[in-house]
Amino acid sequence: MNSDDLRLASIIEKGEGGDIVIVGAPFDYARRREGKKEGEDDGPCCLRRFFGRVGPIVNPEYGISIEKVRLSDYGNIRLE
Repeated sequence: MNSDDLRLASIIEKGEGGDIVIVGAPFDYARRREGKKEGEDDGPCCLRRFFGRVGPIVNPEYGISIEKVRLSDYGNIRLE
């Protein structure tokens, strides 16, 4: 794979040390309270499954690259 084929998942590290930190908030209390369909609490994990498809992170046509951006994934926080 050359550098213009890199996907978003290839630059995300675990933890909280990045320039940008992803924090999942699995929460669907408001939907339950309203009596509507539940399941939004799966949102953060669902989003993470698609990180491997997002890309490329280098766009030579526009001269844009996010290769040097430090992205980290803190995981999900617990909400009650």
